[in-house]
Formats: sequence, C-alpha cells, structure tokens
Amino acid sequence: MSDVNRKKTAIAESGDCFDEYLQLVEEKMGKQAADQTRRTALDVVKNCVTSYINAFGSNDVGASGTGRVSVPKSTRRNTEPPNVTGLLYGKVQSGKTNTSMASVALSLENGFRCFVVLTSDNTLLGTLIADDFIEQLTQGPTVYRWSDWHADPKGFGRSLRDDDRLADTGVVFVTTKNTRHLKNLQTVLKEAGAKNFPAIILDDEADNASLDTNKAARARGNDVDPGATFSQIGELREELSNHIYLQVTATPQSLFLQTLDDPCRPRFCVLSTPGEGYVGGREFFANESKIQREVDPSEFDELRSGQVPVGKGPVAPRGLRDALAAFLLGCAQKKIEDTKLSRFSFLAHVDIKKVNHEQLRSVIDKYIRWLDQSLRGKLSKSAQNEAEAELLRAYADLNKTAKHLKPLDQLQTYVERMLRNLRAEIINSDTGGQEVRYRAGPNIFVGGNRLSRGVRIDNLMVTYYGRDAKTKLMDTVHQHARMFGYRKKLLDVTRVYSTRPILDSFKLIHEADEAMREMVEQYPSNLAIKPVWIGPKLRPTRANVLNPFELGVMVPGRAIYPWCPKFEADEIKPLTKELDTLLEDYEEGIYHEVPVNFIAELLKFMPSEERDGWIWNDERVQEILRQMQGPSLRITKARIHISSRNGRGFQINRKEGGPTDTAEGSQLNQAKQNYGTVPTLFLRKQEGSSKQRWDDCPFYAPTLLLPDGKFVFMFSNV
Repeated sequence: MSDVNRKKTAIAESGDCFDEYLQLVEEKMGKQAADQTRRTALDVVKNCVTSYINAFGSNDVGASGTGRVSVPKSTRRNTEPPNVTGLLYGKVQSGKTNTSMASVALSLENGFRCFVVLTSDNTLLGTLIADDFIEQLTQGPTVYRWSDWHADPKGFGRSLRDDDRLADTGVVFVTTKNTRHLKNLQTVLKEAGAKNFPAIILDDEADNASLDTNKAARARGNDVDPGATFSQIGELREELSNHIYLQVTATPQSLFLQTLDDPCRPRFCVLSTPGEGYVGGREFFANESKIQREVDPSEFDELRSGQVPVGKGPVAPRGLRDALAAFLLGCAQKKIEDTKLSRFSFLAHVDIKKVNHEQLRSVIDKYIRWLDQSLRGKLSKSAQNEAEAELLRAYADLNKTAKHLKPLDQLQTYVERMLRNLRAEIINSDTGGQEVRYRAGPNIFVGGNRLSRGVRIDNLMVTYYGRDAKTKLMDTVHQHARMFGYRKKLLDVTRVYSTRPILDSFKLIHEADEAMREMVEQYPSNLAIKPVWIGPKLRPTRANVLNPFELGVMVPGRAIYPWCPKFEADEIKPLTKELDTLLEDYEEGIYHEVPVNFIAELLKFMPSEERDGWIWNDERVQEILRQMQGPSLRITKARIHISSRNGRGFQINRKEGGPTDTAEGSQLNQAKQNYGTVPTLFLRKQEGSSKQRWDDCPFYAPTLLLPDGKFVFMFSNV
C-alpha cells in the first residue's frame, strides 16, 4: 500500500465555514447532495492530513494542528521532495467545484492556512470560480484573484504578511494557469511568507495544462526544457514546500500514466460521486441506452467539406433535420410540462475549423427558416406537407421514450411560435470563448474546441456530434460530453446523434472510466498500476505528456472474444489439428486447472480478425496474460473449458456486421462464481460449414473470461 496510510490522525469534522457551506448546498441541490458533498470532503481532508503528516510531521495539521509549519524545508533531513500529490476524481459536469470548496472549508478547520486554486487559462472561467469561492465561503478564508495582485505582486504579498492574514483567516489565491499570473503569484507567496503555513494547491483540470508537454520529446532524445506551465507550477510548489497538491479532474488518464516518481502522479485518490439527478455515460452510452441515434458518416463529411448547398428547400441532411425536429418538439413538450423552464439547448459539434462553424450555422438557419415558412403555409402545399412529415417523424421517435407526450398538434403550435426568431449561435474563440449567452426558449449552439472543459450548456437536450479525429484521445473526447450533467428531468426527450464509430468510442471511454473508478474505489491508495496497451486508435491523452502514451482499458470480470475467428481452411486446418493434439487429454465439460502460459500457447493456434474499436486483439490478449503473471498480480493459474459436441462441432453462423459470440452464458456465470480469481478460457469447436458461412473447416472459437478484481488493464505500445 502507499505511504499515505503509514500514519493517521484525527481530523475536525465540522466548523462554521464548512457547516454553512453544506447548508448552502442543501438549499440549492437538496439534502442528498449535501450529505454526499460532506462525505467526499471528509475523505479528501483525511487523505490530505494523513499525507501531510507522513511527509512533514504531525504537529501542523489535523484536529489539534497548530496551523504553522514546524519543520520547514531548510531543517528537514531528507532533501528529496516528498510526493504529496492526490487526486479528486469526479465525473464530467458533476459539480466538482462544490466538493473543492467544501474541502477548502474543512481543511481550514484542520490547520491548513494557504490555499492556491489553479484554473484553466481562461479569464472567464477563472473569474467564475473566484466568484464562487468569494460568494459561498463567507465565513471562511479571505479570497483573492490574480487581478488583485497583478499590478504590484510584491506590495500585495507584503500587505498580507503585515496583516498576518494567513495566520488570522487563511487565504485562498485563485489564478488561471497563465505563466505570467503564476509567476506573479509566486512573488506574492514569497513576500507573504506563505512557506511558513501548511498549504493545499488545488489544480482544477490538472490533466489539461499542468503536465510537462515536452516529456515525449525528451524521451525521443531531444534536448528540450520542461513545459512552461509545468515548470511554473513546480516553482510554486517549491515556494510552498509544505503542501498537498490536489488534482481535480474527471479525466485522469494522463495522470495515472505518469511515472511513479513524477510529481504529477497521484498517490491517493478520492472519488467524487454525483448527486441525485445526474445524467452521465451510463444513460447515454451503456448497452441499453435508448437515446442514441445513428447518423450516416457521409453527412458529417459533407458538412465539414461545405458541400451542403444553402438553397431552396430543407437542404440540411437527414440526421441534422431529425435532430433539430426532435429538439423543437422536445422543447415544446417540456415547456408545457413545466412553465418554469425558460430555456433549452441544442449543441452541434462537427469540426474544430471556424469556417465550418459558419457553414453549419448557415445550413441550420436555412432549415429553420424553411420549417417556419412551410408550417405556416407560406411556401407550397408540398413543402407544408413535408414539414409536417418532419415533425411527425420526430414525434414518433420521441414517443419511444417520453411516456406522457402531448398530442402532436398541440406541440406543433408551440413549435411554430418558437421558430420565427430562432437562430443558431457560434461558440468559439472569436465569439467570447466559453461565455454562453442564452435567449428564452430554444437555443442552438455551434462550436468546436471551446465546447469542452468548463463549458456548461444549460438544459442541453439534443447533441449533434460528428467530430471524428483520426486518433481519438480519451480525455479530450470524454470532456466533449457536454450532454452530461444534472438534467434528469429532460432525459425522456434527450438525444445524441452521431455515427456508430463515434458512439462506440464514447461507449468504450465510458466503460474505461467506470473500470478505473471501480479500481480506485477498491484500492484508493494503491495506484501503482502498470500501464498496458489497448489499441492504436484510442489514446488516453495527448502524446506529448506521456511516455508511453497509448492507452485503453479492459474491465475485470468481463468475457472477451474475437470479433470473428479466422476460418480460411488453408490457414486454419493445420492449426486445428495441432489444437486437437494439445487438447486430447482434457475431458470436455470440465474446468481444468492449467498454467496461464498454457492458455497463452493455445491462443496462438486461434488467430482472429482485427477490428478497430473491438476490445479483442490477439497481441493485446497475449500481453494481458503476461501481465497477469507479473509481480503486480501474480496470477499464474487458469482454467480451460472445452466443448466440441463429441468432436462434431457446433453450428454457429458467422455474423456480418456484428461479433461472433460463442460462449454460453450459463458457463460464464458458473466460471465467475467458482473460479472468478483466475482467467478462464472457453474453447468451443465449430463445425465450420459453408452453410454457416465458414470455409468447410473445423476451428476452435475462444472466449476469455478475465479474472475478477478491481484492477484495470491499461496497455502501452511504447
């Protein structure tokens, strides 16, 4: 286990600032949310206090802490900087800032006096976070923002020292991760004597701008300095030598993949659980999701290329028209249900290029004008019929999920009122960055990179997402999930329109996130997990901050199998013959104990087709089996289960467009129950008849049941 658990001390679990803040959360979000915020803050502060004591001694912090640094850096025997990094692991758009503020309020009651809050390098977002701290921690520490000390950092720091503000009330310094602002803050901290007080640095979106962006370049042999922001944060940490560095993010892939001795690698992790009403990956991307709608990839290609003409008629492509029609009817439905709901949002994210934003806006606006005129009978009768058919099509779709959908003619009346002044708005760096301006009723937003971290789209009902990078970054794509958030009341009319490959990528990323959260929940302090590789088209994060840098996840306790076994007779016939010989001493229907090496050897005789986005890859599975036997897991035994119908083989059909699953659910459940701690390989011999679309050659189809346990397989190919 980590050194985090070596020494523990009691902490204060209440205080004026903390209790008042929880009351505020309860008033805004309900008692359940307040209770959850309290539990998470307690967990955060316990870990911070324990980590601080392990690194710097037991007198400064905790329920009886002095609030002063008793063993400054200059007097410590060990000159090596301790790793005092922790992680607050939340979910996208789940209210992590609330937990951060609660943690600051409780930390103040436990001897911490200096708090640095680092935000994204965006003035608007930084200002909003600073305002939140000022307005909501009214009985807590004094809060300042970067603009307060910008003109005279030295003088500002000296005034804090002269007022003894750190010892008196404690101080929160909020700054964006702009290198100039960080440098000025370092001056403030030095002049204020902040090194004499226990500190916590909260790095919001710590995986975004805080890592060393030149790490990969140096790994390739280039003589380059560490990235500027990373270096400046390092200097801040040096100035506040007795501190805890608390990273806050919903996408920690790049943090978990830092080397064990890296200052950005977390040593402890606290899960932040969303409150009641949160809608996330499970609702959008789990297998049973009813709100996904597939769009033909060529539609997004046309929109990106500008080939969609802006002429007469409903020129918008089919998927976009469906999305807009569903959105308009959904707005009408929710407005009728709850007149207090004043605005609703539609988000179109197709490309990062600004010229494409303009093109997409033109297409949307043209369609809205056509729909408006057609429904009012201002165009031809055929146009009116076509427009009404658009709404009827969307109505039929919404009827699949909305239990109390109003009559179509009633909804159409509302839609007609909405259309007259409805226009799409662009959100990008040319139009105010992350600031979102709303009008009453429906809002349609078009954008690119700015529609990511920190952007909250109120009452987002329909998402039209077509951004499909050649190399998908898990953290970036996950942060694009602006549809997540506290919007359960809209779920029955919520939709996400995208291509099947993009939806599958979101699903895989959701599963990866859930797997990592399960792992952290089981082993919150033992985060030394060896990175392992998942595939060339899904990376955890941008390559420049990692070495190695390709990542994916396989979930423990799951059954995995090839998309399709190779079955051509010329290749497979001799392999099947070899397998028959290797397996002749193993009785069918029995779970035989064998070495893990043996099932790895067997799998070499069962090659499979590769498919992008599918979890099974022959080399990848071999690597999993090697990792199981390593020092971290020490799994050396396995089970094999053979079925061949007494040599005749099964007669499963080869599927087109879908995976060929061969294992029986009852057998999988039996293996999970009885042998869940080791991998189990199921081998089902197939007849391989051409009648089942094979090649008239018997072959074995494998299914590998991964061992249970709260660990995550991450693969690196570097």
